[in-house]
Amino acid sequence: MSLSSSESVASSSQSMAASRGQPHPSASGHRGPRRHTTPQQHSTIEAYRRDVLRFTESYGPLPCTADDLLTYIKVLCRRVMPATILRRAMALQSEHVRRGLPTPTDDARIRLALRSLAAGKLPKDLLGDTKELPEPKRSSKAAPMTRALLNRIFDAMGGDSLDRRDRALLLLGFVGGLKRGTLCGLDLSDLTFTEDAMLVRIRAGGSKAEEKPARTIAVPMTRGPLCAATAVLQWISHNALEGASGPIFCRFARSGEPILTERLDSAYVSKIIKIRLLDTGITDVTAFSGESLRLGNALETNTRRRS
Repeated sequence: MSLSSSESVASSSQSMAASRGQPHPSASGHRGPRRHTTPQQHSTIEAYRRDVLRFTESYGPLPCTADDLLTYIKVLCRRVMPATILRRAMALQSEHVRRGLPTPTDDARIRLALRSLAAGKLPKDLLGDTKELPEPKRSSKAAPMTRALLNRIFDAMGGDSLDRRDRALLLLGFVGGLKRGTLCGLDLSDLTFTEDAMLVRIRAGGSKAEEKPARTIAVPMTRGPLCAATAVLQWISHNALEGASGPIFCRFARSGEPILTERLDSAYVSKIIKIRLLDTGITDVTAFSGESLRLGNALETNTRRRS
């Protein structure tokens, strides 16, 4: 099922309720308790969308009960880390609120479980026999990207459209020190080019996005092999995107053609980095992730300050 077809999901849950002789909440005008909602980053919205889809594919359409969610949490405790379980539960809560449905997270048992998960612990007391549950592992820090690695990556690249996108993506993320969600959330309208720089408008994200003004970073136009401004400009020119609107970085179809109107999912930044490193002959890329670009920028900045 696709969450983009929210109407079909809603109608299926409505028909299920009708078959049980129960009115659907939306039919009676009941939209559940009022909650304070805040803007979410694009990466959060995408992660929530995938989490809800993952749940509905296994457990059926929403709404779900507290018992369903508790069962789901118990299954996840044997597979993923507490932070991931917490995010998936929050995704379900967010989707219930968005549709005006009573949320299963209001249940006292679920709230206790969420407290444990938020503290980075598995809710063992609530889930019964948990002898088989794995102990949480400490997350390891991603390996930073370096200019030497970027040079190796670009030496192994060609000049097709996908290569141009990845070159621009990696360089802008590295030079700008941007998180993957921020990087993929950039629009063409956020860019302004001058003779000696590319100005990038970074819109505020998170829970206080409306209170924070956007900031602008200047990416120097060095015109060298690792010039992010040149790489982005070449990507735009290659696809004739001058004056266009929409995302800077788009996803590609299976045919290898760019879908310029569809934004690249931030989750794929890590995959792109790993694939590009493997192309250079590096065999172990497990330490690299989407955070490697930002960490590489921070490492370079700290080294420059010390010298």
